[in-house]
Amino acid sequence: MSDEFDNEDEFGELMPEDADDFDDIDDEDEVEVDVPAVDDEKETAKIIEKNTVLTKEQEEAIALSMTEGKKIALAAALRVSCLELAILDILEKVANENDRIWRFLEDPREDGVGETSEFKAFAELKDLIKRKEKIRKSDGEIIQSELFNLTGEDGELPKLTKRLSRDYNMMISSPDLKTRKDAKKRIDNAHKRREELFNELPYTIRIEFLDMLSTRFQEGLKDHKNLGDEDFINKYGTPKSEFQDLSRSFFKGEYDFQKAREDLIVANQRLVIYFARKYQEQGVDLVDLIGEGNIGLLRAVERFDTGKGSRLATYATWWIKHNLNRAVANQGSTIRVPGHVREEKNRILKVSAEIQSSTGREATYDELSERLGIPIEKIHYILRRTQGTISIDKPLGHDEDDETLQKLLPDYATLTPEEEVTRKLDKKWVKELLGELAPRERQIIELRYGLTGKDSMTLQEVGVIMKITRERVRQLQTKAEGKLFKLARKLGYFK
Repeated sequence: MSDEFDNEDEFGELMPEDADDFDDIDDEDEVEVDVPAVDDEKETAKIIEKNTVLTKEQEEAIALSMTEGKKIALAAALRVSCLELAILDILEKVANENDRIWRFLEDPREDGVGETSEFKAFAELKDLIKRKEKIRKSDGEIIQSELFNLTGEDGELPKLTKRLSRDYNMMISSPDLKTRKDAKKRIDNAHKRREELFNELPYTIRIEFLDMLSTRFQEGLKDHKNLGDEDFINKYGTPKSEFQDLSRSFFKGEYDFQKAREDLIVANQRLVIYFARKYQEQGVDLVDLIGEGNIGLLRAVERFDTGKGSRLATYATWWIKHNLNRAVANQGSTIRVPGHVREEKNRILKVSAEIQSSTGREATYDELSERLGIPIEKIHYILRRTQGTISIDKPLGHDEDDETLQKLLPDYATLTPEEEVTRKLDKKWVKELLGELAPRERQIIELRYGLTGKDSMTLQEVGVIMKITRERVRQLQTKAEGKLFKLARKLGYFK
């Protein structure tokens, strides 16, 4: 087994050592679900072999193609200003939308970058951001300052872009041959320096960053038609003809990268489905589980490194199961159940299965209490707290056209025909009975019981309206209610 997997999580699963470097993994209250752990390496290998369609050699070839495609795309981006513009896109997104910069940047420790001064600055920046729950505008300004400091003295990368634009204009417009040669030499040196600076950047490019570069190249192709030669060079740092060649190179590399990435994902889809089925009956639909597992697979593909000697499926197993765990914890019930309660439930189910296997019958609460050493009341409580939920919109049968639970539940807000008739008769009887009272008594009853369409009033409020004391209102109400009772019996409304 590769040394990439030298940590064990609470499932007994092999956990990638780089998993601790990501903000979106919750360290607190990591939840266990009722899924058999795969502890044995041979069993793990069998599962991987059964649920993947690529050999290790094929997998390495595709992963290499993905890496080479990314390198080609980035090499093209280094020759124009698209790289700086994409970095500015990230910084603007961080500053204006409170987005986490780690969606776009990766920790250099994953790729073996040494302890350089840039690495230390990166680590300090990462610690700064992790202390912030949300990145505000001020934090975005700090990030912008720190990140550009990493590229050289006083933001050398942006300065190189400006010098490139100036030298390109000089090379095109100057009549002097020596001036043009000197400008060409400076351009070549500037490109080499830009590549050196880019290699010093303490992060590797993620998918989102490539998407931003792609957007910038597409904008450049539009500007190719609309801008003059000088304006185009000032904006993109390269002539139009060279930009077209670089665009073709970039999109070719991006296509190779995306195609290889898609091939790896498709080849490991069966692995996602295998684990998603293991997490069924946990309160989350299979389709949703597969979706969450695919997210974990995507993350694994992005971070996969063939140089560490492991299979992608081995590496992806932890990410897939981690995402499935979180889905069950967050979506499995309407009210999120604490992790320790789920752990207790898993213990109960495990012991229950052991008793059923040995005795051939279901375990009793007394047996569970004795084996686990916890009170019967607590067992009832844990099982009740961890019960799953059922969607009222889910079809009760296998077809989408089948009745849903919602259609079978009574609608208490709508009256039945019998209730509607009864209510109409009640209104008619009340109106007839109130007509037999004196005007003053009828007004008190209407105000006290809200029969005029308004809310019912207190004795004090009625007294203020009628300009009598609270006690007098109570006396008149009692008298009126007595009359109504006698009239109702006389008219035969009730016996």
